[in-house]
Amino acid sequence: MIVALRGRVWRAALLAALLALPELAACAQWQGALGLGAQSVANTEFDRSGATLVRETGSLPGVAARLAWQADNFGVFAGGEAYQHGIDYHGQTQAGAPAESTSATRLIQLRAGVSYAINERVAGFVAGEWDGWRRDIQGASGAAGLQERSASARLLIGARGQWDSSAVGRFGIDGALVLAGPERLDVGFSGVLDAASLTTQRARGWRIGASVRPSAVPRVELRVGVDTINVARSGDVPLMRNGQFVGTVAQPEHTRRAVSVAISTLF
Repeated sequence: MIVALRGRVWRAALLAALLALPELAACAQWQGALGLGAQSVANTEFDRSGATLVRETGSLPGVAARLAWQADNFGVFAGGEAYQHGIDYHGQTQAGAPAESTSATRLIQLRAGVSYAINERVAGFVAGEWDGWRRDIQGASGAAGLQERSASARLLIGARGQWDSSAVGRFGIDGALVLAGPERLDVGFSGVLDAASLTTQRARGWRIGASVRPSAVPRVELRVGVDTINVARSGDVPLMRNGQFVGTVAQPEHTRRAVSVAISTLF
């Protein structure tokens, strides 16, 4: 009896879901965006006393894309950015001598999440993000170059709002708390030393953004964003040469800040 009742309940629920699909599809909306942009980045590493060890700055051109689906108050979205270029490296050798060089940098961020519209103007969202960062630092001042690859998973918790102006267009603003998991860092030493792998501590940051879609060109969006995160120093790991222990190495505490701008076509 109970099994038969459960079967009827499941069939009724399935039938109700199928009957609701046409209505859900009718009110659902898709929107995509594809654009070009640039990111001004600053990465600063600190020693245990807080003094600056390394500072890398520069601008990275790139591309951005996103896709969103909205049905009533609920939505899902996915997107990402990719940037690549050389930036200036101001650091020092292991002996403490100043070193000026260039970092060939590639930064990729991919995310997906869900949103809920609180009202016509404001929505909250939660998203997962993958952050991948590649740096090839050229050798300088007699020191070998470094090849660094890092990746971390992040949780974004935030809100966004939008307002319409008949004279200007649609304005948007958003902000999010960024909670990053431990960062995995693989380091190469141009063959002088054996490659090493490190894991940093969990980190916390924030980001804010603003956008406008001009009334004259409603299919174009201009956006600017600010992003910052501070990552604590990793633990020490053995440093080897041809399998023989020669010391230890650690990823210093570092802060990443970025200001990005983009222009996108909506479809």
